[in-house]
Amino acid sequence: MGVAETKNGRLGARAGAHAALDLLLTDAALGPSSAARFVRPVAAAKAATDLVRRPGGLMRRARVLGTDLAAVATGRSRVTPPSPSPLARAISTVERSPACSHGYARAT
Repeated sequence: MGVAETKNGRLGARAGAHAALDLLLTDAALGPSSAARFVRPVAAAKAATDLVRRPGGLMRRARVLGTDLAAVATGRSRVTPPSPSPLARAISTVERSPACSHGYARAT
């Protein structure tokens, strides 16, 4: 009988969760470096090359972002949230209806 098996040979839910956690922690400790896990080196190099090739676009976007963040921080932002989609309006209408005031309607 294995560690994750019960007496009848079936995998228990708790034992399965422990096995998954053991695998996750072992992979995190012994696997590739954490940076390589989230950032592909070739893709990162290509992105860096593209940024170096066109620094004006990066600087313009950084300036616009900084200006917008400063306006938000000081309360002078003129950006308004987008209007709700038709689906969002329909859902909010249903949520306000009297039929939904006591939870979901039950089929009888």
